[in-house]
Amino acid sequence: FATAVAVLIWIASQAWRPCLGRHISWLQDYTHRPCGSGANLGRPYLFFCLADDHTQVNPFDPICISECPTVWNTSRACPTRDANAKGLAWKFTWSNKSDYPTEPYDLPLEHGSMCKPIFGSGVEWSTYTLTGGSLETALYAQLIVFTHWHTIVACCAASIAVSLLYTRFLSQNAGIIFWVGLALLMLLLSMWSVVAVSKGNTLFALVIAAAGLLIVWLALRERDTIDRALTCVELACRCVLNMPVLQYMALLVACLRLALFAFVYYCARGLFACGWTMTGRRSAFHPGLILRARMCYVVLMAVWVNAVISACLTFVVVYAAQVWYGKGALRKSSYVGLSALGVLCRNHLGSMCVGSLMSVAVQPARVAFNFL
Repeated sequence: FATAVAVLIWIASQAWRPCLGRHISWLQDYTHRPCGSGANLGRPYLFFCLADDHTQVNPFDPICISECPTVWNTSRACPTRDANAKGLAWKFTWSNKSDYPTEPYDLPLEHGSMCKPIFGSGVEWSTYTLTGGSLETALYAQLIVFTHWHTIVACCAASIAVSLLYTRFLSQNAGIIFWVGLALLMLLLSMWSVVAVSKGNTLFALVIAAAGLLIVWLALRERDTIDRALTCVELACRCVLNMPVLQYMALLVACLRLALFAFVYYCARGLFACGWTMTGRRSAFHPGLILRARMCYVVLMAVWVNAVISACLTFVVVYAAQVWYGKGALRKSSYVGLSALGVLCRNHLGSMCVGSLMSVAVQPARVAFNFL
């Protein structure tokens, strides 16, 4: 595993060597010429002209422009493919198309800028698909992740805080939560049956009522078993609350996975930049066999490292819980679970790595068998 990680770090260092893709825009006009250089020098922004319905853009024939339009009352000459043209070469007809309000937009993954419709302009920006492929995923990533990253972090922190508060409440009131929840379920089923009777579905109302009575009968019959299970739930919550290693392990794992995602993102961006070639005035993305192999290796290593992180999390939780339950009440402390990290690194880290690799290798087969 250490050797594989070392190879991954070497590939990441090679991903940032000087390449053509770092000096030209990855965005191309309708003739596959990069914006901002060559024939499009001084025109760095990719722009999609309006289609005939004026609510969507023409995603197949973009042009490069010097400034993004901000109003409706301007127009420009735009190409349109001739659907009746025969042969491999496309023929284009030119006509004036109205502009629409846009704003400059730097793509996070691709090296280049484009004119993105302003929200509320009436133009559906989500229909964008760039020439020769789809950069729509990058648009969504920019909108959801890169633009709103602070909101995502705040939501994750809030969810962890709410989970800890719920765990603290559950550690002393598991029985109250269960029986109140059961009562609310019975109330919901009763209301459902009343609505069914009011609509003339008497048979359906009887089925709902019978199901509710069956649930109540089973709960009362197995009350001792339920109480013992609720006691186990309360003990598990107290176990988590008494050991900071379990409280903050989920946060640590989330940070590790975010770091892994950021590493793969920057590594992929660097590798993609080395797959561009220029033929005359046209640019094209043609990654060679070695570059494709490096991309595949980065993806596979990301999956493997993520599986190792999950396996280590499971081991720490199980071992810490075992130590907590095995210690006497007077011997417990808030640091009792930290020994799990030492045991993991000293005795079981290799097993976690090999087991995770085997799990990743058989995962496609497991998914396939689930559909059989």
